[in-house]
Amino acid sequence: MFILCSFTVLGNLFIIYVIIRKRTLHTSKYYYIMSLAFADLIVGLIVMPFSSIFILADDEYWLFSPYLRFLCDLWHAIDIFASTASILGLCTIGIDRYVVIKKPIQYPTSFISKRWHLMLSFTWVCSALISFPAILYWGTKQPVLVDTPVSLLEQCDMPNNAYYILFSAMASFYIPLFLMIYVYIKIYLAARNQTLALYSGYKHQHHRIRISKSVANSFHQRESSSEENTKLDLSQVDDQIILRIHRGTYQKPKVDVQTEKIPTKRRKRQGKFWRTLSNTQKATSFIGLVMGTFLFCWFPYFFYLVLSGAFNVRLKNDRHHEVLYNILTWLGYSNSALDIIVYVSTSAELRTIFLEYFFYFCIEKK
Repeated sequence: MFILCSFTVLGNLFIIYVIIRKRTLHTSKYYYIMSLAFADLIVGLIVMPFSSIFILADDEYWLFSPYLRFLCDLWHAIDIFASTASILGLCTIGIDRYVVIKKPIQYPTSFISKRWHLMLSFTWVCSALISFPAILYWGTKQPVLVDTPVSLLEQCDMPNNAYYILFSAMASFYIPLFLMIYVYIKIYLAARNQTLALYSGYKHQHHRIRISKSVANSFHQRESSSEENTKLDLSQVDDQIILRIHRGTYQKPKVDVQTEKIPTKRRKRQGKFWRTLSNTQKATSFIGLVMGTFLFCWFPYFFYLVLSGAFNVRLKNDRHHEVLYNILTWLGYSNSALDIIVYVSTSAELRTIFLEYFFYFCIEKK
């Protein structure tokens, strides 16, 4: 637990420091990553240490006495707040990468790029609304049982209200999960289409294009005054309509990606081309790795939380239930540490800067 806490705190501090220090990283993409790193930093700095104390001590009464009950509520509120902000941050990064791939030319002027501060504010405000008001309303004090030892009367546990558990699980996990899956599928399809377009040299479009009357009249006048065959070629790139006037014989490209039989040598070149990832494909692999890590860490916890808290489907032995719940909780916490590895392994800029600082530290130490 100590190693995991230390790695989470130091790693996310390094990510935040690098993004603040390097001016080349002052873009919306890295601002979203820094926001996620800050949420993970809160998890490692506040949530993990107290959770480890509770597990090791096996008794919260000495830490949160009746006079300090509000600290227990505050800690649980911060736990839900930081974890939700981390999950929503992953979702925001997915949407940002989707816009980059779908509309790369319009991205610098898009809402998610220029209004990144509004997106981040929305993420943190939503996380605060999900956590703090509900904790203050329901509280964490559990009902007192008869013939219960005094040290166990005031357990610092999560609110056990079924409606709150369902609301928290849906808002913090399941809704962002469905949104991330949808966005990732869109990213994959867009990246695949762009790769086929780059390989073939042209792009199929399936958008309806409306031409104004003035453009149509101008075209007809030019067509009637010309002795040569004139043909209008309409294409659309990133939602920008381009009108081209081709004089003479216009031949449609004979290559059809959908039906072309690819020879063996070309098939090998195409395989090599697919293996050489472009920036679009790197963004796709980044989102896939992030979402895979996210599912692996958080899905077991929220699945068991809903089963046990809302539908009372749980292990019969209370001790076994507590052990399983703690294991799944810390599996979710580990996502805040694994995100660091995802950043460095999928971002060439962060990886380069990390190596620079690492070698600089080693040289200075010698």
